[in-house]
Amino acid sequence: MKQKVFALTGVTGHLGRHVFFEIIKDHLDNLDTLEIFILGRASYDQSLSERIEDILLNDGMDYLSMSPNNFPLILSFLRTNIRCINIDLSTDELINSTEYRKLVGKRIDYFLHIAASTDFRDNAKTREWLNRTNVIGTSKILELVSSLIVKEFGYVSTAYACGKTYGDVKPDYTNLDQEFRNPYEKSKLEGELLVRTFQQRTGIRCRIFRPSTICGRLIEQKKGAINKFDVFYSWAAFFLRWKIKQLNYTEDIYNIPLKVNLRIMVNKNAGLNIVPVDFAAKILYQICIQNIEGDYFHLVNEVETPHEFYIPRLLEVINLSGFSFVSSTPNNLSLLENFYYKTIGTIFEGYMIQNAIKFNTDNLQDLYKRLNLYCPSIDENDFNYLVQYAKSKNFGLQLTTKSEPVSFP
Repeated sequence: MKQKVFALTGVTGHLGRHVFFEIIKDHLDNLDTLEIFILGRASYDQSLSERIEDILLNDGMDYLSMSPNNFPLILSFLRTNIRCINIDLSTDELINSTEYRKLVGKRIDYFLHIAASTDFRDNAKTREWLNRTNVIGTSKILELVSSLIVKEFGYVSTAYACGKTYGDVKPDYTNLDQEFRNPYEKSKLEGELLVRTFQQRTGIRCRIFRPSTICGRLIEQKKGAINKFDVFYSWAAFFLRWKIKQLNYTEDIYNIPLKVNLRIMVNKNAGLNIVPVDFAAKILYQICIQNIEGDYFHLVNEVETPHEFYIPRLLEVINLSGFSFVSSTPNNLSLLENFYYKTIGTIFEGYMIQNAIKFNTDNLQDLYKRLNLYCPSIDENDFNYLVQYAKSKNFGLQLTTKSEPVSFP
């Protein structure tokens, strides 16, 4: 069987690691025919290869439905078929000559650029960082790809690159003059335009993937599992942190009820498009290997999850009551409301008050039918998996005992 060669950025992130898992899962019966180049960077205490081994052995084995008895097989695969390449999107030199030589002359079937900075804040420092990593970093990746033997290139953008557009949104909708909710959305669209120009210039097949709000797993085990608690998870973490500060207590924090004076501005007729990470990874992978026609693809849910559904459940798991919904910014703000609307409310307000968006997936309906794979609709049962897993990890917060300070990332 002909060997398949993948190159991936972003494997240490959330979607990237699940695409990595999905590739391996599809080759479990013939791992010797698979080679993967992983482009990333070391952490402060682990080399890139150590990070990848840790990710696969401590997160991927559940996804692969493999027991600890299979560790030797996976370790052997890691050490013979995985090639770690050190890069840094934020630096002037993306890759040094030593690391570059590991790639030269290699035939790569699919090069998937998944790594990105996801930051919804709007300030000068954030805008500079987003430009450096998501725009300039993408241009450097494309320069690298142009010097290699790459059959196809995939770029992971965001469904919200459409900006403040509502109703039916085609997967290739592009308008750089559109009003955006934050600089992140614009930076991802600018990255898309670089990819489009690159495809026209080089003739290399390119695909652009636009996922919506990514949540934990709802198809593979462990249900609800996630490693990056952002978007609605970080919204909930804001209130968990506030509650801890009010009570000066962390032990049994979820079991202590607290009533708040909080009016949350939302569009009651709309919701958030939430897509499970394993579904997004599976569809992205299948689009590539089945050579689905088209250049743009939405990796999204077919339906929005109503704000009136998920917000109460997030606050209930934190054991907060007394909140209500309003359609506009309230007057005579309470202390909590004032704090909320100056901080996390500002960051996510654009998504919570927007009109309904229908991210068009017409070009994927045949693939869904062929695979008999459809996106979970995030019902009561599925959302419970998400919040209970998040609760078990304290929504990403590092909690300590009552007598010690609480640190928050």
